[in-house]
Amino acid sequence: TFSDSERDGIDICCGGFQFPTDLGRGDAEGLKSIISDNVIEGNGDDGIDIESSTGLNIGPGNEIFDNGTRAGDNGIEIDWCLGFLTFGGVGAKVPASRNTITENMIYDNAGLAIDLVGFSAAAGMVKNACTGEATGGLILAAGSTVGCVPFPSTAINPNDCLPFPVLATQAGDKLIGTACSECLVEVFWADNDPENQDDADGDPHGEGYRFIISEKADEDGDFSIDLPCDLDAGDLTATATDKLKNTSEFSENQITLGTSSCEPPTAVPTETPVATDTPVTTDTPVATDTPVATDTPVPPTDTPESKVCGDVNEDGVTNSVDATLILQLKAGLISSLPNESSGDVNNSGLPLTSVDAAIILQFTADLIGEDALDCG
Repeated sequence: TFSDSERDGIDICCGGFQFPTDLGRGDAEGLKSIISDNVIEGNGDDGIDIESSTGLNIGPGNEIFDNGTRAGDNGIEIDWCLGFLTFGGVGAKVPASRNTITENMIYDNAGLAIDLVGFSAAAGMVKNACTGEATGGLILAAGSTVGCVPFPSTAINPNDCLPFPVLATQAGDKLIGTACSECLVEVFWADNDPENQDDADGDPHGEGYRFIISEKADEDGDFSIDLPCDLDAGDLTATATDKLKNTSEFSENQITLGTSSCEPPTAVPTETPVATDTPVTTDTPVATDTPVATDTPVPPTDTPESKVCGDVNEDGVTNSVDATLILQLKAGLISSLPNESSGDVNNSGLPLTSVDAAIILQFTADLIGEDALDCG
């Protein structure tokens, strides 16, 4: 257990933590240093700070929570500095890549669950006491941001600034999305408390507080993961780990409506009807004139009063099907909806987003009333 430090829970600095193959240790990729099965909580800065270090394996089984007092304090942070702070002025640039983060519980930290600290035009370099390339002065960047921007003047980036995967939609019990080629995608339950893991569009990313399942993407980066049966409704998030063993930050959260039951439906036996005597045919009555049906007036469907707020497929009700269609529209899986304007249930005037889908799901689950749907 690493807890109650005024600084980082674990601080790893400055060099390679992977045995090279020419020393006869490990497989073709070398033997990584492993940090697993620890509780890292209640520390003043990052839970784990990996600085200018390569070849680490963080996990499985670490529980990393309640670390940090500022927005820039993260569950796990990976960054790099110019070498003179580390190696007495030699000026070397030491990588901070090929660090794998796998199957951990990360939640309730002040900043991001995983922060790959890339280039910041405002800060000039990176967070912590690193040297700015232009000025040579110390840099203290403000807070964490979702995503990693590669440095413009060097190819050295934390975990190669590997992009996080995209969770596009759920089709049946399959989670569909894209990642890097042949990346391992790890899916987690998402925890957004405190609500500070949002990207520039206001969409939350993680934290990933409980591992669910993993599967590799294909050569094009596409994946379709069979989620476990009996999965409850909630928010999912994911990381990607590439063939060089770099792990990304957490993806944008994706709503799941749950999955089908693990128990197959039980067939109810029915009694075989007992044959009875065939009735004797009687004379067929003579048909009489059938009254002519008149047209039944159809209520107009194009009046505002006939539209149901949230009913994007115009089937007369607002339910989880409408929420799923909105998510598919946002992911680009479908191009239009029969009544797209009715999906703007928060009357934002903006294109439909996952926020509209979430409001409809809350309405469907009776967490809010019909008066909370505002289509203008």
